Amino acid sequence: MPQIARQLEAEGVARIAVLAEDAERWRGQADEFPPRTSFHSRKELDAVQRELRAMPGVTALIYDQVCATEQRRRVKRGHAAARTRRVFIHPEACENCGDCTALSNCVAIRPLATALGRKRQIDQTVCNQDYACLDAYCPAMVTVEGGDLRRKATAGAGSDALSDAIGRLPEPAPWRWAGPYDLVIAGVGGTGVITLGALVATAAHLEGKSASVLDFMGFAQKGGSVIAFVRLAERAELLNQARIDTQQADAMIACDLVVGASPEALQSLTRGRTRVAANLHQIPTAAFVADADADLHAAGLLAKIRHAIGSEAVASCDAQDLASRVLGDTITANVLLLGFAWQLGMVPVGRAAIARALALNAVEVEANQLAFSCGRLAAADPQALRELLGAQPAQEDEGGELGAIVGRASRRLAVYQDARLSRRYAGFVAQVQAAEQRALGAGAALELTRQVAIHYARLLACKDEYEIARMYSDGSLERAIGAQFSAWKSVRYHFAPEFLAREGADGRPLRKFAFGQWLRPALGLLARARFMRATPLDPFGWSAARRAERALAAEYAAAIERLLPGLNAGNHANAVRIAALPAGVRGFGSVRRDAIERMKVEAHRLGANWR
Repeated sequence: MPQIARQLEAEGVARIAVLAEDAERWRGQADEFPPRTSFHSRKELDAVQRELRAMPGVTALIYDQVCATEQRRRVKRGHAAARTRRVFIHPEACENCGDCTALSNCVAIRPLATALGRKRQIDQTVCNQDYACLDAYCPAMVTVEGGDLRRKATAGAGSDALSDAIGRLPEPAPWRWAGPYDLVIAGVGGTGVITLGALVATAAHLEGKSASVLDFMGFAQKGGSVIAFVRLAERAELLNQARIDTQQADAMIACDLVVGASPEALQSLTRGRTRVAANLHQIPTAAFVADADADLHAAGLLAKIRHAIGSEAVASCDAQDLASRVLGDTITANVLLLGFAWQLGMVPVGRAAIARALALNAVEVEANQLAFSCGRLAAADPQALRELLGAQPAQEDEGGELGAIVGRASRRLAVYQDARLSRRYAGFVAQVQAAEQRALGAGAALELTRQVAIHYARLLACKDEYEIARMYSDGSLERAIGAQFSAWKSVRYHFAPEFLAREGADGRPLRKFAFGQWLRPALGLLARARFMRATPLDPFGWSAARRAERALAAEYAAAIERLLPGLNAGNHANAVRIAALPAGVRGFGSVRRDAIERMKVEAHRLGANWR
């Protein structure tokens, strides 16, 4: 690092800034750097860039951090110590504001469907333990110290019934070689796509066949598109090129639907020749960073592939879900999909050769071989696999019938505060329902009432200090952690309370405070003190954030009431749009303040068009 800085100085760079995960390390060697070099935490990236941009002359910023993919590789090979601290998102407290994803730009943060709508979760088997997401203005993120991921927790690994079912599987018909076999593997970088191509090629070589692999990777290796062209043949002279020609693929393993349905992948497919094994799991795209409610379009992407080659040529499964249920993590999902494709006759190498290739790879050999076998079972007898794994618990939807929505929200509000708040909510929804029925007539769909039922409850039950304390003291956090970890040493809470954390110029807290589990009894006491909420005794009620929350709920109810007298079929759609505006109000601190301002601007625009 000092040599790089000195070279820049020699080339005439006027000012140098060094950002690092551990800036103190370089401050201790400051005398080895040019005189005007400054040292900063990586959290100061935006401020440093702004400072350098205002300076005349050439400036340089040196960012010192190991590549996340390289760090994972070092840990896996034993060249670096694995970190024992893991970040966990409490689903009860999460608002799906997307601040954690926006800050970290991390592919390990995935959508989570819950009874209260979409939330976010961290795929622990993909997480690089970078901790950038912890800087989000959000109390939903905790760190689990010494957590052991829960593995083999289902009927999967070690099950005699599963072994018996796998043992009864038939072998696919052998491939009749008449020339090269062209296999496309499409997926996302950092998930083992390149490894999958290497495994197939190695298995072919073990059988005395010839193979070539050509990998196409984007600049973002982890999270970017990766396409591998794997060509197999009985003799080397038949492989005259490594690239698969347009419309010449015999099969494609689509580890990710976004990449599998891309023009680069689809150009290799052709109807009547190509078959596809597709993974239905939805890996978040860039749209998920910008839009917390972005539709990942899995059904549309699969339909695109089916349109290209015909529905009968496409087989699919959710490899991540199956791998998680069988082995407790998703790291073997692509190997499971390989087994799925192999059982369907899309990979013309022997099972013994693939098993040997997995052994030679020398990474989680037993788990990968089990994943391959479960993929075979998913292709040959999916019903048997479902029975072995057991039924997935039914996931209650945030929506549903109006009565169910009101009932769930009323119960939550009673827990949140008391029965009086629950009755206030139910009475207001009934008032809207009666007005909408008068305006539209009997039997009409009551979409306005539905939107009010969903969003008025959310505004009434804002996640203030009392509610966060309740969520962290009622046992729900421990149950959620226990579903993902078999054991852990301790949990640390990361809060930026308004009365302690000062905000920087960008509206983010200058510091988040970490608290140990000693805080839990205090959280329990605070949760029981929620009877003081919004009373003169409320120590938090005088803060700007809490006053804004109460005002917003009242303003929303008043705005809806103003719509009701003039509601008719002609302006009903506009009323529904106004009622749905709070959907975008989520998050904490400056994130929520900005969302409220956007809502008010849009409400003013829609209100101006009200007739």
